[in-house]
Amino acid sequence: MFDRWSHAARQVIFAARFEAGRAGAETIDTEHLLLGLFRLTPELIRDVGAGMTIETARADSCRWHTPSPPVPTAEDMPVSGDVRLVFGGVETMPPPERCEFFRTEHLLLALAGIKTSHAATLLMEAGASIEGMRLAAERPDCNEQEPGHQERLMSLLEGDLSRAGTWAR
Repeated sequence: MFDRWSHAARQVIFAARFEAGRAGAETIDTEHLLLGLFRLTPELIRDVGAGMTIETARADSCRWHTPSPPVPTAEDMPVSGDVRLVFGGVETMPPPERCEFFRTEHLLLALAGIKTSHAATLLMEAGASIEGMRLAAERPDCNEQEPGHQERLMSLLEGDLSRAGTWAR
């Protein structure tokens, strides 16, 4: 399924798993994908008009689950039904003919497209523009792999892991 996803879009899933584990969630849900997008492409969230930060998105996502002890990163974690819908939405999204990969912009648009999802709720409450997401997903340079995201993700996670203590080992 993910072979047509850019490296950065696949890394969002890894970051979402980290965020879900950090919150002690039982499943990876759409708000965790949104937090993963924040970790890798904070400028994308800002560019679509969402007036939120990763900290406010994290705090606001607590309404859907009670914070629990962190889940070790070595443990597998299932994805929610809404996340499966998002993945399917990305895969069925007609990318412009010149696109080779589904990018983080496509993932964000698919997240907002599941209207009842936690991520869509957070995005709409923050004033995000669906039209801005569509324009970002259709930008002309969509064949290029997104440079620098692996380094950004690793530096963010290394900082979190060093502060997280033994649960992350």
